[in-house]
Amino acid sequence: MSHRPDRHHRRSIRLRGFDYAQPGAYFITLCIHGSLPLLGHVLDGAMSLSPAGAAIETDWLALPERFADLHLDSYCLMPDHLHGILILGDCPALARSPVDAAGRGAMDGGQRQALPLQDVPDSARHSLADIIQAFKSLSTRTYIGGVREHEWPPFEGRLWQRNYWERIIRNERELLAVRDYIERNPQSWTAREHLG
Repeated sequence: MSHRPDRHHRRSIRLRGFDYAQPGAYFITLCIHGSLPLLGHVLDGAMSLSPAGAAIETDWLALPERFADLHLDSYCLMPDHLHGILILGDCPALARSPVDAAGRGAMDGGQRQALPLQDVPDSARHSLADIIQAFKSLSTRTYIGGVREHEWPPFEGRLWQRNYWERIIRNERELLAVRDYIERNPQSWTAREHLG
């Protein structure tokens, strides 16, 4: 089958004209290709990570080591997707708190804050797409290693869907609502399973 640009084109779902490298908070969702439940399972409203899910969570938590202008906020791995809040640069309008191992805001200062943007050289600034691409690449490499060394379930083609969903978080009210959505996601998953 030949490529026909009039029929075979990928339409961007990003906000046209928006600079995704500017300081801000972004709610992102990444989905496993084919909706395979490779990251674990939900039991009684709580997510139980598979060994693959635990390894991918480690890759997620290591992202600030690669990107000086990145802060991780709430996140949740689900059987076939990941929800997370990424904060780029300094966002004083948003009430940020570091995250604990469960992906919830922690008040104990356990994880470093993102550097204020003026302290990050231009060459070290990255866009949201740069960060997502790095995470997908790192976690895919981790997963392939697990398939070879630990007999994790294989995947066909690619681990993650090609694109990702994002929403720009514009104020503290939205940030709190997204945190709440992320925290309640396992209970919602259980409710959906009971419905059908």
